[in-house]
Amino acid sequence: TMKIIIAPNSVHTTIHNNLLKDGNTVFNVSVLTLNTFKARFLNLGSDNVELKCQALHLIAQMKHTLTLLSDAFDFIDHQISLFNFALECHQLGIPYSTLPQETVKEQDIYRVCIALQPLFSRFDSISLSVSKVAHYDIYIYPCPVSAIDLTLIQALFNANAKTYTLSSFSSKVQICSALNPSLEAHAIAQFLAQNSELKTSILCCYRDWE
Repeated sequence: TMKIIIAPNSVHTTIHNNLLKDGNTVFNVSVLTLNTFKARFLNLGSDNVELKCQALHLIAQMKHTLTLLSDAFDFIDHQISLFNFALECHQLGIPYSTLPQETVKEQDIYRVCIALQPLFSRFDSISLSVSKVAHYDIYIYPCPVSAIDLTLIQALFNANAKTYTLSSFSSKVQICSALNPSLEAHAIAQFLAQNSELKTSILCCYRDWE
């Protein structure tokens, strides 16, 4: 069985050194970042450029038919935000029919999500993706991820993934899981891991992995 270790880049060298202590453990082992694991093994569509281009084109085409969000969708950032929301609902298995439609804004969001739905049909939900890799021996080292990825990681744990620990890796700074979809928290945490003597203040949400 292939062994997959999911960990941030900052600890890959330490993990490789640990694996090399026992020559037999190096074979059939992949040490990957979470994003690489997703791209290589999961059919979630998050990093699919073609999908995003199709979705943004569709949003731009229909924005003049919306009531409240028409002007907002002149800005590409707002289009991307709604694309991400619609895709994450799909990944989490949330039916668009259950989205609130109490306000005009919510009705606009609902209409866009329904229009985007056919684009997502060839991509899996998190639960379906995880079920396809459950036969692998997966280990996860605590790493900062976005809110959607916390759900993915929890699903992997529910499918019998295990926590990967490094006794030889220590840091005075506790790396936290920041709920930040832009993932600059990933870079901040790696910097802290490599500069543990520095004291800094980071606004983030702690998640206990033990």
